[in-house]
Amino acid sequence: MEQQNLHSDFTCIFKQGSPYIEAELKGLLKFKKYEFLVDTGFSGHVSVPEQVAQQLGMTFWSLGRTGLANGSETVHINCLASMKIDGVEKTVIVSIMPNSYNFSVGMKFLETFDLTLIVNKDNYNFMTPNERVALGSAQDREHAGIDKILPAEINTSVTPDLKTE
Repeated sequence: MEQQNLHSDFTCIFKQGSPYIEAELKGLLKFKKYEFLVDTGFSGHVSVPEQVAQQLGMTFWSLGRTGLANGSETVHINCLASMKIDGVEKTVIVSIMPNSYNFSVGMKFLETFDLTLIVNKDNYNFMTPNERVALGSAQDREHAGIDKILPAEINTSVTPDLKTE
């Protein structure tokens, strides 16, 4: 399969002080577009409500355990699905969290799509591999006003409101 790369004009949606990404998700049925919170405290790929997984025809793949912010664990169902961003399609693991109504993507999602989340003082944005190479050294990033680069530097204290529920 040919390596597909995202276009450099791909951008982040900034809502209510948090980064979101628009992506299409597909189980056994057709693709449907959703906005996903980029959750820096979520190490997995994708999390969607159970009802959405059923509507898209996702099928059981495995059981998983997730550590929650309060220190407890929850068991959830994992499904395999296709996700498409900017015309690039990849297979992702979708976690169906019980009693959750959140659409979120985590650090494994960013790695799968080879995206880097740039955290500045006032906003967020994404970088593709070509843009990362062009950015250069840590000194160049500091000069450009970039505070953090994720997932290379995961620091959830930068965005404490983005914890896995």
